[in-house]
Amino acid sequence: MAIGRNEIKHTKSIKEMKKIVKNMAIIAIVAVTNCMTANAQEKGDITVGTNMVVWWSPSQTFNYWREPSYTNTGIGAKLSYNITDQLRLAGEFDYFSEKDFKDMWDCRVYSHYLFPVAVRTVVYPSVGIGMIGGKTTDFYWGTPKSSTAAFTIGIGADYELSYNIILSGEIRHYAVYFDGRYMNKNNYNVKIFNFAIGLAYKFIL
Repeated sequence: MAIGRNEIKHTKSIKEMKKIVKNMAIIAIVAVTNCMTANAQEKGDITVGTNMVVWWSPSQTFNYWREPSYTNTGIGAKLSYNITDQLRLAGEFDYFSEKDFKDMWDCRVYSHYLFPVAVRTVVYPSVGIGMIGGKTTDFYWGTPKSSTAAFTIGIGADYELSYNIILSGEIRHYAVYFDGRYMNKNNYNVKIFNFAIGLAYKFIL
């Protein structure tokens, strides 16, 4: 009889232990979920920041004319506003100083859809439209200027270094159609990629 009672007590202890472990797991999941939600950006949040931007276009051929690859580094200013917890609008202006007889600028507006993937971290697809412009100071062409509309798609990520300081990175691809008349050439599409990394300050409203 004593052995039977001990077996019953042992069985009850195992059940109680399983119940405790289960409750602890539920509490841990809820805590992590709440932490991720608390650190995610929320409706009404405004951020202001700056980027270091790398512009890269690969070597391309246009109507038997070959344009070599081109890389330049610039700086940018950005502003964003969360319409909802997940949907964010952003604007950015970048300037690239003269290199290889060319200087450039671009100005765009984006929409981001935010996906929290870890504590303090969100990733997002990016879709935008804007303008790209620039000029060349090549003595052969003089100083012709050109600007055109550009459609962009990309992907990015934000990481909250603190409650108000955000580290961000983004890769974008530009769909650009240039008017080539100023260079006595036909219109042409240009492949452009943009790599940005920066910091932003978040204002809580």
